[in-house]
Amino acid sequence: MAFAIKILLVITAAHYASFFVLSRLVGYEKELKQYVINTAIIIGVSVITRQVLLSYLAAGVLCFVQNKRSDPSTKIAFFFGMAFIVGYTKGFYIRVGGNLGGLSHSRILVLVLLLPLLLSGRPDKSISKFNTIDKFALAYFAWVALLNVRQPSITSLLRTDLWLYIDHVVVYIVIRRYADNYGLLLASVTYALLAQAVLGVGEALMSWHIYPSFEKMAGYVAPSGGQYKVRYLFLRAQASLLNPLIFALFANMSFLTTMIYILKVGIVPAKTYTKLFAFGAVFMAFLGTAATGSRAGMAGNVLILLISGVLIWAMRREKDPKALLLTGVVFCLGAVVIFGQDFLTENFEYRMRLLDVGSGVIMTQPIFGDLAFRKNPMMQTLELGEGIIDVVNTYLSIALSHGLPALIFFVGALGTVFNRLYNSLRLIDGNMMAFGIFAFSSLLVLAFNLATTSAFGWTYPWMWICVAFGSNIVARTEALERAKKPKASPFGDAS
Repeated sequence: MAFAIKILLVITAAHYASFFVLSRLVGYEKELKQYVINTAIIIGVSVITRQVLLSYLAAGVLCFVQNKRSDPSTKIAFFFGMAFIVGYTKGFYIRVGGNLGGLSHSRILVLVLLLPLLLSGRPDKSISKFNTIDKFALAYFAWVALLNVRQPSITSLLRTDLWLYIDHVVVYIVIRRYADNYGLLLASVTYALLAQAVLGVGEALMSWHIYPSFEKMAGYVAPSGGQYKVRYLFLRAQASLLNPLIFALFANMSFLTTMIYILKVGIVPAKTYTKLFAFGAVFMAFLGTAATGSRAGMAGNVLILLISGVLIWAMRREKDPKALLLTGVVFCLGAVVIFGQDFLTENFEYRMRLLDVGSGVIMTQPIFGDLAFRKNPMMQTLELGEGIIDVVNTYLSIALSHGLPALIFFVGALGTVFNRLYNSLRLIDGNMMAFGIFAFSSLLVLAFNLATTSAFGWTYPWMWICVAFGSNIVARTEALERAKKPKASPFGDAS
């Protein structure tokens, strides 16, 4: 029981610290306080009862209560406020006439909170029509679902398509159609990610991975093991992301959101001392990244600082920042070449071999790809220690498993959202612009990250979440611009 109380206190304290700082910066103290209370309830039920199903029941009840009380955008914010308090691990498997897949904390949130909104909500008609970004995204999901017919059984096909719909399609459409309270959304995302940064610093200082212990205590079917790796004399932190590299990416997002607050995009501090809290939040997010021991994570902070800073400076002065952004990217690449020789020497050769071999494998089945591409004799030449073939390029992995059409849809969604969101940022201000800069910068960092890593855990869903955010802002911006134009007279020009 003492260990259970320790887990509860540490996780709740980290979330309270995030709440305490943010409540001094934003006007959503009531909502953020509710997130802290809900965190304590869910974690407490999990570790005290040691029954993962009771943990899911508690989360479901809290979502049900939220469904009865709030508007659609507040429900979406609630989803993000609660999403990271427990890891992405599946704690329970549904076996009713076969294996129907695993339940996780995030899936409970989608099923009880977002799915009812999709089925019964009434979206704003001015933004409900899907745009080009959405068509690329939905075409990608449809293509992947179609190719799931290659699954070995009907049960496997239904299970895979069901969770594709729940994990990605439902979340995408709900965000795309209903997100509008951008101030609360930014506060919720910042709260969740900053709490993880605090936990990461705690893990490094205590030399203890909290969430693998939590999952064992809560009775997960297959709890995460957690790799106790040390770098720079400290344990590499992972928090609820359960991997230092993924945690580094999300610590970058925390750094981004806190930087947006400190630059006061659309935010006017009520008191002068709030600047100290803003600097404290940025510093904690920075420490969270450092606690992962990830060099790429620290480089990501520099890239985020550059991107968000240039965008904010340019938008405020109504300038086009493309040249500055390009200069910054060249600067970052130059820094990697100058200071990252060891990193390049260790990784460049394998990545080039992966591209060379992978391209050849793609051409054997360019349209549909092959789910078992790792068994291809050509891919076997890339085998590392312990029989692992590490496809550290998500774009390549998509083409290998689902063919070039899937890659075209995927890249099309990213490219289109970059272009249209960039143009929209020049037409908006306040919290909407702040959240747009968050979505744009996040996507840019993710686009680079996906070229050098495998997408697992929260990385892949988060990419589609950011695309949905970007598409939502584009749609609302275009609706606002249409509303500004005078309607044509049915009798023509009076002159």
